[in-house]
Amino acid sequence: MALGALLPTLLRHAMGPLVKPLRWWQATAFVLVAVFGSMGVQAALAGLYALLGGVGWIDAAARVGRDPLCLGVSQLLGFGFAFVWAAREAEAVVALRPEPTRLVVYALVAGAALQFPYAELAAATAELLGRDELHDAFVRELLQSPSGLGQSFAVAFATLVVAPLTEELLFRGVLLPSLLRAHGRVAGLVVSALLFALVHGRPTAMVYAFAAGLVLGALRIGTGSVLLCIAMHAATNALPWLLPAALVPIEGVNVVGEGIGHVPPIWLVGGSAIAALSVWGLATVARSRAPDDR
Repeated sequence: MALGALLPTLLRHAMGPLVKPLRWWQATAFVLVAVFGSMGVQAALAGLYALLGGVGWIDAAARVGRDPLCLGVSQLLGFGFAFVWAAREAEAVVALRPEPTRLVVYALVAGAALQFPYAELAAATAELLGRDELHDAFVRELLQSPSGLGQSFAVAFATLVVAPLTEELLFRGVLLPSLLRAHGRVAGLVVSALLFALVHGRPTAMVYAFAAGLVLGALRIGTGSVLLCIAMHAATNALPWLLPAALVPIEGVNVVGEGIGHVPPIWLVGGSAIAALSVWGLATVARSRAPDDR
């Protein structure tokens, strides 16, 4: 199939037959609903904790804001509500259809390997804009060996299940296809990545989240699969826990010190090369499938 005919075919498949266009301000409204909805749930949980625990609301809010389980529940409800509302408005049907094993493996490997360039991008941004010491302390706390099975479950629930699932369903499942239809391929992809960066809040996180949004959006367009986006996203989040510092300490990835940690060159180059090869594998397999299978 000629490139000129292939791209429209992929674009039509990625958007789906029923999706309605959403302009960038409409998509932004749904993102704000997700963010403030999550914050509202956190506030409610803090109020409940203050009431039952006999502590002040400020102390309760600080505790909830650092508890992975509370953060996971808040995002699940806030983003879940935004996803349902956005899907209804766009008349979008998001199907997590099964994918060939090798495609899933490519997505998982690419996602894990992309953690290295993303981490270095965050470090480079911190050099320019300064560190977020409170967030770094929170990440250090998460990367430490969890105290008990319950804490391990909470971290896995929030970072490896809720975040990839809710964010990909909202951003790549509904908003990206609608933005593509409203603004075209390039502008729609860029706007969706900017909105994805917006929800990450902190400047250092927003920069690498924008890069991740472009990669995940391109994966959605190229394969038509939200499931592969979820797999890639989950693998990126999982890498620091799958490769613990007790086994292989990697500055900037699973080791967060007091200063700005840059990824060692051998890991950065190696991770980037593995990510590039895996993305090439994804693209090769996706091109080999019939349009109706994408």
